[in-house]
Amino acid sequence: MGAAPVCQSTCGSGSACDTTRNLCVSIAELHANAAQLRGPFATGYAVTAQCVSCHQRQTADFMTTVHWTWKGPTPQLFSITNPSQARNPGTIGKGTLINNFCVATASNDKRCDQCHAGYGGDPDPVRPQKSARAYTMFDATDAGADSSIPLANRVDCLVCHSDPTAGYAKDPKNFGNPAATSNLALAAQMIIKPTRTNCGACHFFAGGGDNVKLMGSSLKNPPVSVDVHMGRGMECSDCHAQTGHRFRGAGVHVPTNNGRVQCTDCHGASPHTGRVQSTGEQLDTHTAKLACQTCHIPRFSRGQFGKTSWDWSTTGNNGLGVAGVVSTKVNDLGVADPAGTAVTTYDYIKGTFVWQRNIAPAYAWSNGTTVHMTTSDKLDLTMLGLGNDDASRINLGSPLGARTDPTSKIAPYKLMRGRQGVYVDGPDSYVLAQNVFGPNSLWGVLQAPGYTFTSQATMDTLWSSVFSRGAAAAGQVATGTTLAKFDPGTGRGWDWRNTKLYLDLNHEVAPKNQALGASGACTDCHSATPKLPLCELYAGAAQKPWGVTCP
Repeated sequence: MGAAPVCQSTCGSGSACDTTRNLCVSIAELHANAAQLRGPFATGYAVTAQCVSCHQRQTADFMTTVHWTWKGPTPQLFSITNPSQARNPGTIGKGTLINNFCVATASNDKRCDQCHAGYGGDPDPVRPQKSARAYTMFDATDAGADSSIPLANRVDCLVCHSDPTAGYAKDPKNFGNPAATSNLALAAQMIIKPTRTNCGACHFFAGGGDNVKLMGSSLKNPPVSVDVHMGRGMECSDCHAQTGHRFRGAGVHVPTNNGRVQCTDCHGASPHTGRVQSTGEQLDTHTAKLACQTCHIPRFSRGQFGKTSWDWSTTGNNGLGVAGVVSTKVNDLGVADPAGTAVTTYDYIKGTFVWQRNIAPAYAWSNGTTVHMTTSDKLDLTMLGLGNDDASRINLGSPLGARTDPTSKIAPYKLMRGRQGVYVDGPDSYVLAQNVFGPNSLWGVLQAPGYTFTSQATMDTLWSSVFSRGAAAAGQVATGTTLAKFDPGTGRGWDWRNTKLYLDLNHEVAPKNQALGASGACTDCHSATPKLPLCELYAGAAQKPWGVTCP
């Protein structure tokens, strides 16, 4: 057997050995000229089979990460029904968490998997058709095997590593398989390290649309005024990447994580000393009680409108607006304004929305731990979620912390408000998963040819089916159970309730001259009208921060 090509031991970082020519070339050039990537390819599975031929370890590593499993360690999570009880079973993730966007993935995998880095379904139509992450075995000699192809071939390498200019896209309705418009050979030949555009293909459109959840396409190529890090060329991987295809990052809405990212990782524990003339040390004392983001993200959704409220209960009326879609011009506060910006305020398959821009955060004490509602959590919802005020809303997820806790700091959040289905049954009540995609689902019925809204009673009947199927898929009820609408006589049944969910603000860091307290403007906080709700945050304290006067 001949000696290995010399270039295998001489190629440096960012280059690779072209063994056919014994040359060190760029990673992009190596893939562009690789014979096995010339195609044509009929499926994503076929592309990945070629990737695996050189990258077995990488695909094996990736299939152990939370990007693949959608579940894993939750070291900072505590029970929403008992905040003193830690919850880190290793099984919590997208499949078990409840939110007030699309609510839950259970029963909706075929659609939700448009943001999974894998290819679900199976080439053999007789085999189970399900999410890529749900296949657990492969044996070509076993007729009862889950998968007809090696599991590694289900990894979608292209969604992260194909140059966006190659035009690769995932089918939004087919377990994350490639869209029919994708040129798979071209996508496979144009390989790069992931960019913001690659990450943003999922993260900018999470929750059902552009800037619906927490980040939007304004961060694809933002000016410094929108985000000082990304505006200066930083990529997501600069902060989040670890070895073995693992990524750091965590928060209230994403408690599953393999490590957190902190501002101090790059900026140190005394970020102002020596950098801010005369006041640096004084500013550093504030970090004992203020998270960095509190001052440096004074507003969010500065580059585009973001969704701040979603009411599912109004769904169904396709007689409104144009084919069931209502567009309204609103100002930055989301209030109707003829001089404002047009946004979709109603969509008959999803309900009613509020969109806002340049939004002031909500603030809360945080010690780095959180609570988050799961599909298995039960608590008494009989009298919860009935009011529109934030205090009355059912809490789906929030930070833990307190003014009296020495480890807690004031941190900023997006407060997402919703109205969604719950099942009321005294102490055994729970927030419902719902079946929105697929045959006989909410969207399956509403988008069927000839559908016309007739009455709320008809919609209630549909919702009973939607909630029953979703709850069964999530393990909340037995398969075949029919959930009836709430009956005041029995005190049981599904009902609509108001909810809230806190989402951490870590991106859209503003230029320093826009930070709270910039240029000596201490009155941003230390005044009778502070920009932080200090009277509320220091309620019960014998002494408020200096200069703050409360009613």
